[in-house]
Amino acid sequence: MKRNYAEDAPYMKLAQYSRSRGVSYGSLRQLIAAGKLPAGKAGRNWIVDVKRCDDFFRDLTTPREEKRPAEFYGSGRRFDFMASIDAKLKEAKRLVREGLV
Repeated sequence: MKRNYAEDAPYMKLAQYSRSRGVSYGSLRQLIAAGKLPAGKAGRNWIVDVKRCDDFFRDLTTPREEKRPAEFYGSGRRFDFMASIDAKLKEAKRLVREGLV
């Protein structure tokens, strides 16, 4: 099976990060412009630190205990951004293994 080294890289192009995480490129650019997401330019490309960006979205999507009790979400379960990304990646790998993609 061919390994995608870009998934394991500490840095990614912004367009590649947006595709791999399912977040729109425009939204990421707005977060960078607002100073909320760490990024830098390398030539014509925006480069992001994958771990820091993932941490940003995990913090953004993880409710705080004191602000939002589990009952707030109806099912009593909390949404975990990284768990949802891991589940999508696992499903994609399964589809590739089975030759469906």
